Amino acid sequence: KKKGSNYAFVHDQIQQAAYSLIPEQERGCLHRQIGYLILKHIPENQVDDLFFTAVSQLNRGIKKSEKEDERLDLQKLNLKAGEKAMSLAAFSTAESYLKAGIDMFLDHHWEQHYDLSIQLYSLYAEAEYSICNFKEVGRVAGIIIQSAKSFQERQRAYATFIKSLGVENKLEDAIQLTFSVLSQLDVHLPSTPPDKSVVMNDWMDMTRTLQKVSYDEFLSFREMSDINKIAAMKTLHLLILYTYFSKQEYLPIVIIRSVQLTLQHGICKESCVAIASCSYVLCEFQDFKGAEYIGGLSIGILEKLKAQEYLSQVYICTFGGIFCWVRNLRLNIENLLLGYQMGMQTGDIQHAMFNASSYIKNSFFSGLNLREVERNIEKFGKEMIENNQKAVYRSMLPAKRAVSDLILSTQDPLVMAKNSAEQNALLEQVVEQNNPIDVCDIYVFSGIVAYIYSRYELAAALVQKRHELEKNMSRTQLKCGVTAFYGGLIFLAMAHNSSEFEWASKVSNVLSNVKKFEQIGKSNNEHKLLLLEAEIKSRMGEKDNALKKYQLAIAAAEKNGFIHEQAIANERAADLFLRNDDKVQASKYYGEAHSLYLKWGAQGKADDLCKNIPF
Repeated sequence: KKKGSNYAFVHDQIQQAAYSLIPEQERGCLHRQIGYLILKHIPENQVDDLFFTAVSQLNRGIKKSEKEDERLDLQKLNLKAGEKAMSLAAFSTAESYLKAGIDMFLDHHWEQHYDLSIQLYSLYAEAEYSICNFKEVGRVAGIIIQSAKSFQERQRAYATFIKSLGVENKLEDAIQLTFSVLSQLDVHLPSTPPDKSVVMNDWMDMTRTLQKVSYDEFLSFREMSDINKIAAMKTLHLLILYTYFSKQEYLPIVIIRSVQLTLQHGICKESCVAIASCSYVLCEFQDFKGAEYIGGLSIGILEKLKAQEYLSQVYICTFGGIFCWVRNLRLNIENLLLGYQMGMQTGDIQHAMFNASSYIKNSFFSGLNLREVERNIEKFGKEMIENNQKAVYRSMLPAKRAVSDLILSTQDPLVMAKNSAEQNALLEQVVEQNNPIDVCDIYVFSGIVAYIYSRYELAAALVQKRHELEKNMSRTQLKCGVTAFYGGLIFLAMAHNSSEFEWASKVSNVLSNVKKFEQIGKSNNEHKLLLLEAEIKSRMGEKDNALKKYQLAIAAAEKNGFIHEQAIANERAADLFLRNDDKVQASKYYGEAHSLYLKWGAQGKADDLCKNIPF
């Protein structure tokens, strides 16, 4: 039957029956004839679709071709089809064409057809990486490294192989191989990190230099032309990610070296990743002004050099970094979603999934409805597993557990035992893999849930465990002020229930930090500061002043969209009235807290509140 200008079989079985009538020895010739006819007569408006069809037809006829020049032409067509498919993010399609091209090679092809061999194999390794077939990446990369004539040609395979090791969470192997590649490029990193004071001095010099350069001046820097330096930048930008999760003492050293190469030899696409990473780390050092300026530089380079393949990496460092501090958390969520989408389109699956994980965590911290967050966790979690992104999936699990615990009541002893066993299993796994970031996240999210459920001793123990772990890390987990805020609430809750001075003394440091955070990101921290001040006034017995602060905190949380922390503020105000035997006002505020927890989607917490109100 006719479909527009095309004809199609009415049913697949009719097509199969018609095909079976063609003698088997004639089928290859027929496929070749069809393929060449399509190639010859492709309309301009159907180039992509029909080109793939033509190459597929020619591939089905290759077995009957004995002419070497015809076979080589077809291999080049498969390379072109693979390149087109990669540009369209059709990675499985690209893999099939590139594999078909490779399978047509005869013996000694590396000697006889070197250029075609290196192109097909290199792109094939990248396609296999994009569809998460990492075992095949290792095999093909090994062939390229052994057969390539120059380091520049091996470097592309090294990069693909290193990325596959990183995705498989073989971070030590990835880092070791990256160091080896850099040494071949005459970029040497110390085998043991220098003294921290030396690194900090170099870091300060670097950030001062960047902040002295105006935005326009920086973007007008010459572009990097030295191919070895560009190769080094491509390798260093991989190392930034791996040293963030493992061997953290090397992270500032790697960023410093990347920025030095940029300042000395000019900007390149990879410069935007180095500069964005610098901005991210500055947030951990609480240099928010510097982080915001340098983060803007990274986005400027990204846009100037049209480095869309690195957008996902830059966005996770900026919209998951400094802009979460200076803007309302919710304003960054859409950009993290864009970082995820662009990463998927360009084949940077790992950073796409990091954006997705950050999207989930910031959705939770900003008070988005937990049912919606749960749906997104299921969606992204499924994609992470399908794409073999085990490390990123594990990094999202603490948030997943927190959401689940708040939606469902945790009072059932069997459920609590099961959750505890799962948490311990996850903790053992991340400790075994030497990933302190994920361990910290377990303590952060579990501590928040424990506090919301009024399990203050457990919450305090989790905060203390996190602090102990952070002593051996290059930075603390600030989470845009979230950890300081909940840490302060936990210490104050313990102070209410204990005469020990130790808890009250911890609050002073927290309060000074939250005051600083409120100055640089008022919409995120105004209500947090007010609630901490209310809790302090409450503990001091200043009922009227405490109530005023609670009311201000409730209003500020509502204004800025933090429904979960609005609920917490109402619950703490109710606690104040209950301690002062005002059951009428306590009932009013508990009722409002209950309603807000339900709106947030925290059915489990709402049920728990009802069970524990003593009237």
